[in-house]
Amino acid sequence: MQLFCLHTQSPLQLACAEVCRKINRRIADGQLFDQMGRRVSRPLESALVNREASYAYAVVNGIPQMLEEESIPLCESLSDE
Repeated sequence: MQLFCLHTQSPLQLACAEVCRKINRRIADGQLFDQMGRRVSRPLESALVNREASYAYAVVNGIPQMLEEESIPLCESLSDE
């Protein structure tokens, strides 16, 4: 079953290890916020990202967390690494 980004409607795919590492570095540095502006504090075990790599959705215990308010905007988060 294909899942789609709630913001862009583009297909989601499992983030590669490098993208997860960059996301988790931002989380550890306190620089990553979800769609509602809340600081993301828990490292991601894995994530789904949209085609544009502008949004991530955490995967917890193998279950994608597909709540719009918990999506993580990545637009500026990964571009400078």
